[in-house]
Amino acid sequence: NLLIMKKLKFTVACVLFATGLSSFIYWFSITAKDISFEAMQAEYSSAFPSFLQNSILQSLVVTAILVTAAVLFIQSRSQKGFKIPATSGMVLSFLFAFWQIFSLM
Repeated sequence: NLLIMKKLKFTVACVLFATGLSSFIYWFSITAKDISFEAMQAEYSSAFPSFLQNSILQSLVVTAILVTAAVLFIQSRSQKGFKIPATSGMVLSFLFAFWQIFSLM
């Protein structure tokens, strides 16, 4: 039962990390276009539901997703076979979360 919970936590962490990472990938794909910054922001925001079309709120949500992923990676590190992938996921999740916070400033 404990093994199933560790695997579930690791799986959820991977999904959350992929969600946060997709936000970065989408932003970088938009910035590759030759359009104004305001147009980039509008296009990026249009990918979110209407209640999340605020750049500060979007940044906070993505940060929360990445921090949650990092915490779940930490919790799944003790399971044999998950130590290296979970540690890598934790480091990357925190790195992208701090990057998201820094971009908010």
